Amino acid sequence: MREKRTIQASIFEGYAEHEIGRELKAMSDWLDTQLGLLDWVAADVKRCNVEETGRKGLSIESVLRCAILKQYRQLSYEELVFCLMDSASCQTFARLTMAWTPKRATLQSCISAISDVTWEEINQRLLHSAHKAKIEKGEMLRIDSTVIDSPIHDPSDSTLLWDSVRVLIQLLKRAEELAEGVTRIDYRNHQRVAKKRTRAIRYTRGRDKKAALYRDLIEVARKSLGYVEEAGIKLLAVMPFKPMACGKHNSIITSH
Repeated sequence: MREKRTIQASIFEGYAEHEIGRELKAMSDWLDTQLGLLDWVAADVKRCNVEETGRKGLSIESVLRCAILKQYRQLSYEELVFCLMDSASCQTFARLTMAWTPKRATLQSCISAISDVTWEEINQRLLHSAHKAKIEKGEMLRIDSTVIDSPIHDPSDSTLLWDSVRVLIQLLKRAEELAEGVTRIDYRNHQRVAKKRTRAIRYTRGRDKKAALYRDLIEVARKSLGYVEEAGIKLLAVMPFKPMACGKHNSIITSH
């Protein structure tokens, strides 16, 4: 079985007399009061248990502390390995046994096994402790994100206008289906014009030339919006309580 806690710490353990060292000491003291978190982490990493023979793996306590250290210092797994090898304060915080430094693959397999549910429990307990100590009320939430490649085009003004025209035409086509046999929906499809103007704006040089193209594109969008408003009036006249679905996105327009 993977050990849950480091049974006995070295008498030579200590933290550097530095702001980061003091922060690590305070974090360690808090974790020692939250031993119930080890059960949550143990449930997550049980599939990573080592064999009964051979070297023992990281204790559950060390897995959690290494994970927190990685997040606290915003380290990659390679950088985490170096910090655990190079820094006595990091070694002390992680409570590694027998001067053993785990490899990147070991750290990655164990830390990545910690679920989002467990991280939420850790966050809630930390927030509760901070609120009780009158350090943080937790009334504001910050969300971190990572930029990745996406098939969505850059949201420039011209492409947003083009998208608006495209969606408005979808609404008009749906309105035609709803009004079939009841009333006539009159409009012109300006999608091709909007697309041409958008491309021209992208490749045209010169502020005056771009301004003229933008005016045309805005006018096309206004006309398309006008068609939708007229269609809405006609539909409300013949079907006042029937919603109009917006294509595959399943949005609706209703009368209040």
